[in-house]
Amino acid sequence: MKTRQQPDLIKKHFLLHLEQFIHRHDLFRAGSHLVLGVSGGIDSMTMLDALCELREPWRLSLSIAHVNYRLRGKASDADERCVLRAAKKYGVPVYVRRADTGTIAAARKESVQTVARELRYSFFSALAHDIGAGKIAVAHNAGDNAETMLFNFCRGAGIQGLKGIAVSTSRGVIRPLHFASRAEIEAYAKAARVRYREDATNRSVDYTRNFLRHTIIPALEKRINPSLVRTLNAEAVILSSCAEYLEAVVDKEQLACCTQTESGYTIRLKHFRTLHVCIQQMLVRQCFSLLGIEPNFVHIEEIVRLAQTQAGRTIDCGNGYSALRSSAAIEIGKTKPVLPYVLTAELGATVTTDEFTFSIRRHAVPKTFRRDPFREYIDADTITLPLVIRTWQRGDAFVPLGMTARKKLSDFFTDQKISRGIKQNIPVVLSGKNIVWIAGLRLDDRCKITKRTTSVYQLSIQFHT
Repeated sequence: MKTRQQPDLIKKHFLLHLEQFIHRHDLFRAGSHLVLGVSGGIDSMTMLDALCELREPWRLSLSIAHVNYRLRGKASDADERCVLRAAKKYGVPVYVRRADTGTIAAARKESVQTVARELRYSFFSALAHDIGAGKIAVAHNAGDNAETMLFNFCRGAGIQGLKGIAVSTSRGVIRPLHFASRAEIEAYAKAARVRYREDATNRSVDYTRNFLRHTIIPALEKRINPSLVRTLNAEAVILSSCAEYLEAVVDKEQLACCTQTESGYTIRLKHFRTLHVCIQQMLVRQCFSLLGIEPNFVHIEEIVRLAQTQAGRTIDCGNGYSALRSSAAIEIGKTKPVLPYVLTAELGATVTTDEFTFSIRRHAVPKTFRRDPFREYIDADTITLPLVIRTWQRGDAFVPLGMTARKKLSDFFTDQKISRGIKQNIPVVLSGKNIVWIAGLRLDDRCKITKRTTSVYQLSIQFHT
């Protein structure tokens, strides 16, 4: 008798928690029409079965959406057939999209996972719109959430990443199984005799998430916390509340100190410097997110530090973007590709390009020197005219101001953490074959003004942002 009752108790316990979770997070109301994203795996097939159990008391209208990514040959087709059989069993209409995901990913030069996710959610959204469904249910669970938090923690994704997977989104995506552990899902599937497909790749630790699932989390559970998944999910709730508050603050501050430009964002330093470093970091991260730049902690920290460094510094942000520290702002924008150029400048001349304006003028010997990276004073007797302004070339070397030995310009750029994409944008000023000035960065020590200097030239450069 116990063996017959046990499955019913497992099902009732699971369904009770499911209904409580739906009520607590207001995922949907009675009479709702839901699109269920069903892959054929244990999670989504369990979600399908459980929601079908709630269909009558909740007066739900359910529709199944399945994507055949054609990534695993016959196995992908078998997944599709499994979903079609389930749709017939439960009496639920089913919609299938087939896509050559690998071909699309190769053409776009994107990862298969990224393309698959885009195909999946674009199909779900379009279908929900077409059939009048109010919500899209997907089967992420507590284990998925724990893996996501650990993965994001290792990537340095900040508090936003440690929120984990949202229970619901503004686009109508809901995750009814967010509360359930894998063990609970497996127990329900066994009790309810849910038929599902096992993806062989789920067992391979070559995939990062599988490595976390099968190796890291079990090791942490054994050594540190047997209830790690539950603990991480509880932490996610706390961190999500903190993140929501901070995001509201960041939204307000972004309006106060950021301006969107044609190719990026301008962060005004006067207001930015008054903010707590936590808000500064989150504000930069938000600019990155809006521009489609991967939120890398190192790049975010470098931009925050730009606010305290001298003007003229440029750093690489990744994804084809760079940040320039001007006199009053940090300009984040697309790194402009620069074709090699060679220009000449006579005394009194002004040379203008799309990227900068350069000039050379006579000047009295300065009594004091104001720190300005865009203006330098040189001993006129140490150079010959005209000066040459050109792009960086391999093999370039100079004697940085304050040093006595020559240094390769490539090594200097590396020390300054200037990427290849950015160093192509930095003009190099020469007299004959000798470098005079790395414009905006460093003067050659051999051209500096000394006590014996009697004639001075002023070099100026203005970058066009």
